[in-house]
Amino acid sequence: MQAALEAKAPLDWQSFHGAYIRGDKPLPLAEIFAKAGLHLAQAEDGTPSVESDPAASASAALLWKGLVAD
Repeated sequence: MQAALEAKAPLDWQSFHGAYIRGDKPLPLAEIFAKAGLHLAQAEDGTPSVESDPAASASAALLWKGLVAD
């Protein structure tokens, strides 16, 4: 998983991996999704979903496009 992350987004994934994958810290999903121009939403029935954030910065939108591009 770490190698895949490093290939798509060359950041310091070692500390992330240690804290969240091997460790027991809960993932900071709202913060992570915001960096990629996304946000957590909830349907009327309480079902969670991830949606594009229309107020996202241009750099956040580019990050998301880069992550999902072939």
